[in-house]
Amino acid sequence: MEALADRVPKEPDLAEAVAGALVAVQGRAAEPRLREWLNHPHANVRRVAAESLSTLTGTPVRSARVELPADTYRPPAAPAGTTLTLRTRKGDITVLLDPDAPLTGGNLVALAKQGYFRGITFHRVVPDFVAQGGDPRGDGEGGPGHSIRCEMTRRPYARGTVGMALSGKDTGGSQFFFTHSPQPHLDGRYTAFGEVISGMDVVDALLEGTVIDDVVVGTRAP
Repeated sequence: MEALADRVPKEPDLAEAVAGALVAVQGRAAEPRLREWLNHPHANVRRVAAESLSTLTGTPVRSARVELPADTYRPPAAPAGTTLTLRTRKGDITVLLDPDAPLTGGNLVALAKQGYFRGITFHRVVPDFVAQGGDPRGDGEGGPGHSIRCEMTRRPYARGTVGMALSGKDTGGSQFFFTHSPQPHLDGRYTAFGEVISGMDVVDALLEGTVIDDVVVGTRAP
């Protein structure tokens, strides 16, 4: 059990299962370990720790907002004109990345080149609102094991805007969403890093569970 708990700081996706086991096996003795996790850079680890401690102590426990260190993961910037084409079982969707969010786009480009998105599904689809994917766990809590800083752009959330899903400031990873319709209440709250330039009909047809076969990196001709 302790060996698994030691892995959580470097493997955040283990947090939920390990925390549940710690609470079940150790009870209040697990409290010091869980309190350490309240300050972890990964938002999911902090959330799990706070929920587990609330259950253990019987009083609400909140995790602190953690600013990422200066040496947090910094992907290479995506060049202007970079596109991402999502191959799905419903058809292809091509996104033109916004040059005003080069690190957010660069993060997804790097993941796509690794084949990260192959077999991942759209786990959340809300008609006339958003379609969200990019989570390897498929429950809205997964990610690539690193977080990137938010990049606020002037791009509004119109129909076909692509945004980075977050669980707090500077917690972007691999989850993204398409907007089906204008959503001005999202403006300035989530990094808007691109727009659908082809395949909006495919976005409209997405269902929860639609599989992403691959994401292909390209360049739009000037």
